[in-house]
Parts: sequence; structure tokens; C-alpha cells
Amino acid sequence: MRKSAVINMKDLNIKGNVIDVAVKGNTIVSEIASIALMKTENIGNKDFISWNKKFIPCEEEFYDYAIAFFSLNTIGSKFRLVKILRELKRVLKKEGKVIIWDAYGLGAKPSITYDLKVLISEGDIRKVKYKIVFNPFRTNFESVMKALQRNGFIIQSSSIKDNVYYIEAVNTKERK
Repeated sequence: MRKSAVINMKDLNIKGNVIDVAVKGNTIVSEIASIALMKTENIGNKDFISWNKKFIPCEEEFYDYAIAFFSLNTIGSKFRLVKILRELKRVLKKEGKVIIWDAYGLGAKPSITYDLKVLISEGDIRKVKYKIVFNPFRTNFESVMKALQRNGFIIQSSSIKDNVYYIEAVNTKERK
């Protein structure tokens, strides 16, 4: 099965230190951060973590943004999601943001290919394909929203459009 979506990131205004919570090979967040750096020079560090790591090697409250682009659906359990969110909470500054785009409505299909058009800046459109295989334990929109709220993040906005969900949450509470 194939699904398609257009994701508008051209108005994403990221500044400061950014951690890309990504699946290996996904470079969209890195590209956006690089474009922002060229425009404003307000980007500090850009880092990449992979799911098998249990600890992000940096000081507490270092990052301004944690961005996950089509990577949370690869997490095999809600328990692992909570571990990742707790680690992000540790490294995000107070008022730091988590921004998530991911697959919605996967259901029990054996695999789904997403054909994405990502608007990075005016006139700059990247085509990205993601193949997602069935996993009955994968996280979904509802479980991510609940996990964020239970772990001290406040949801600022969320939406579902073209089989893709978007969540923006801010780190406003003390670590649990």
C-alpha cells in the first residue's frame, strides 16, 4: 500500500542547539538546520541519536529543540518511547521544544510506503520515501501524545493531515 503527503517545513523557525531524533539515513532535519544556519547563523550544535543508545552524551538542558521526523514509528514499545522522552527531557532546556512528524493510521497492513514531499524552503522541495513494516507494538499518535504529557511536556499544537501526524510540545515541568 502507498500513501502520499506534503509536509510544510519552510516556516519552521529553529534556533539554538538541535537534536535530530532520527532513523539512520534521514537527513531532513539536518538539512533544515543547515538552511537556518545559512540564513540566520542562530543554530548552534546539530546532533543525531539512534534508538539503540540509552544515554545522550551531553550536559543537561543543552538543546533548544528535539525533532523527530518519521522515526517514532520505529520504536517497538511504549516503554522504549518513555525512556527516549525522559532522556530528551533531560537534555532539553526548560521551554525547549519537541517537534514530531510521523505516520498516522498504519493499522495492521503488512507494509506501507509513504511518498513524502517536504517543503524545506521557498522552491526547495525534497522527495522522501519511507517504507514502514507492520509492528503490532509500535507507537502511535495517541500513545505519543499521552507519553509526552505524562513525562512533563505540554502539547502546544497537534494535527493529523494526509496520513501524517504533527505534534509540537514544550518542556515546562521539572523532570519526574
